[in-house]
Amino acid sequence: MRREIIGENGIIQFAFYGNSIKLKKGKEEEVFTFQHPEHIQQPMIEKVVNYFLEKKENPCSIYEAMKSLEVMESFVYGH
Repeated sequence: MRREIIGENGIIQFAFYGNSIKLKKGKEEEVFTFQHPEHIQQPMIEKVVNYFLEKKENPCSIYEAMKSLEVMESFVYGH
């Protein structure tokens, strides 16, 4: 699923699980490609597991969790 962010000076298009971002400014288009790190989610998963095993502190405050939820909902519901 592709998403786009529309601003005053152009549009950014991307897929959540893709490896490219397209930037459109007027008639100009530029594509940026990148490689994801092999295990990008591994560090956070380990922190969460250690928290539930009572070995470490919570890796995410409620404020950070709520901000993340707001961002995700803005993509899904558009507000």
